[in-house]
Amino acid sequence: MSSGTNYSRQIPLTLWHKRLIAALSTVLFAWTFLKPQGVRYMLDANVYRLGAQRVIDGLPLYNGHFHIIDDISLPFTYPPISALLFLPLTVFGNTGTSIAVTFVNLVLLITIVWILLHYVACLDHSSSIWLAVGLSAILTQFGPVYGSLMLGQINLFLGLLVLLDATLVPRKFRGLLTGIATALKLTPAVFGLWFVMRRDWASLLRMGLGALGMTALGFLVLPQDSKDYWLGTVQNSSRIGGIAYASNQSFNGELFRLGLRTENSGSWLWLVLVATLLLATVIVMRRLLLANMPLLALCLNSFVALLASPVSWAHHFIWVPIMLIVLGIMWWDTRYSRGTHFAMTHQQQVICFVLVVTGAACFALQPISFVPSGDSRELEWGVLWHIIGNAFLWWTLAAYPLLWRLSGTRVGNSCGT
Repeated sequence: MSSGTNYSRQIPLTLWHKRLIAALSTVLFAWTFLKPQGVRYMLDANVYRLGAQRVIDGLPLYNGHFHIIDDISLPFTYPPISALLFLPLTVFGNTGTSIAVTFVNLVLLITIVWILLHYVACLDHSSSIWLAVGLSAILTQFGPVYGSLMLGQINLFLGLLVLLDATLVPRKFRGLLTGIATALKLTPAVFGLWFVMRRDWASLLRMGLGALGMTALGFLVLPQDSKDYWLGTVQNSSRIGGIAYASNQSFNGELFRLGLRTENSGSWLWLVLVATLLLATVIVMRRLLLANMPLLALCLNSFVALLASPVSWAHHFIWVPIMLIVLGIMWWDTRYSRGTHFAMTHQQQVICFVLVVTGAACFALQPISFVPSGDSRELEWGVLWHIIGNAFLWWTLAAYPLLWRLSGTRVGNSCGT
């Protein structure tokens, strides 16, 4: 993806517009954190903090569960090198951790949106920053983003690393950040497919070196924990949580809910679905790349990890909001800016609009929040609950044929993609 140099495009924001954006953003950010189920105690962030504390105390990372709060105990599930990343959190208590992680995650979210507006929509710095703040406030109401904020998750940081690699990082260094993200949480390894599809072998090599280098650092600093993780813990998906739980929107989760898979049977069906998914992803990604839509191809690439992983919680779907912003930019540019950077047919505009509207409805309304869940109630779902309770899964699958149709005609593009 080219870095682009033409960023003179402006949206004339008056002082009134800026005040309106500031006011609405303040209301939305406040609503996110003050509503009854808002961000107060960040479960995952405190697992990260306690994991880092165990490193400082010289205790094993993967021996049992950590007592988090009340009767909740959770294990540390990430590679050992990630525990080193979380060391700064050890200076805080629960409240301090929540405040610090919230601030960092909001900065990461705004940065992601700013990159999309500045390097895809080609807006000037001022317009990009103001609109990034406003859009980020809206995105806090989307399930994947809100979930990441509520839990203090690392998803936004990993997403930013991959997005930077695909947009701003000079070609001679491309791949390193994706490799680092992979070392921290394995699942970004799927983005190696993006480099393969682009035949960018040098970046793929750098990605591998980045991942291996960070993993080697983990072995150097935490040799026993690294051995425990890579020779045992990494193979135990049950440590991640209940596979049949409604929030698990992967193939595996739905197969368990349907009773088509158990711990001891049904793996062949999962393998067939994953193989079919991978083939479909390669086909659609190739068309997207040929149609000059590399960022959409990158977003689609993330679906492999989301649907094929044994467990993909709803807050893991942060690449869907990124995809919706890219689609929205393409639609808006063609319809209201006379195709300054993107030139799409009427059919392509309709597809973009449909994906954005349905995606926003699905991931903002979060139908999966309204289904019976917990205490294995998912195993008793009827047809209707399976439809509603897998909304993220169904939307993701439905995006494939629509993106295939969208990529039927090459779009013009002069900036950032």
